[in-house]
Amino acid sequence: MSLLHGLFLGLGTAVLLGPVFMTLLRNSLQFGVKNGILTAMGILSSDVLVVSICYTFAGDFVKYYVNSPGVKLLGALILIGFGISFIRSRKNNLQSSIAEIRSNGKLKSYSQGFLVNFANPTVFIIWIGFITIAESDYSTSFTQVLFLVGILLGIFITDIAKAIGAHYISSLLTTYNLNFLYLFLGSCLALLGCYLGYQGLIAL
Repeated sequence: MSLLHGLFLGLGTAVLLGPVFMTLLRNSLQFGVKNGILTAMGILSSDVLVVSICYTFAGDFVKYYVNSPGVKLLGALILIGFGISFIRSRKNNLQSSIAEIRSNGKLKSYSQGFLVNFANPTVFIIWIGFITIAESDYSTSFTQVLFLVGILLGIFITDIAKAIGAHYISSLLTTYNLNFLYLFLGSCLALLGCYLGYQGLIAL
């Protein structure tokens, strides 16, 4: 029951939009399902690490990470960097970009999913919330872990579905529309990074 509870909760995260969704969408649209799935695997690996940290060290350490100005500034730089790379990729060099990432981009797609997810302090806040639900609804460590595993599975399933869906949608988009979409996604990432950086600066 705890596994199913977590699974349905994880599937419910499909409606959340943020830097992770934008990165997954862009990689799937531009580079295909395989790279989208690799991005989803990077997100999953990052989530597992975040859950492990929050579950083991929930308290002062996690609160420090979430509120640390230095961490927010680093996360801001990562998001802005990815945003700029998205905007640059919209230029009329899609074929060369696709060839490049197919030849040496597997690790790049995976690492993008991992870094964008892990660098976002909001992800830690969300998982602290999930862990709080686990501890309040289930009395044993085993059922709590099953609940969290269910959430991880639900998130991974929705990410895979997004990657596959985005790839098939890409065949219906023109180069102009794709360029506009990459500009939009990159701009959103950069703006989110600027906002996170602003939070870090005022906390100094």
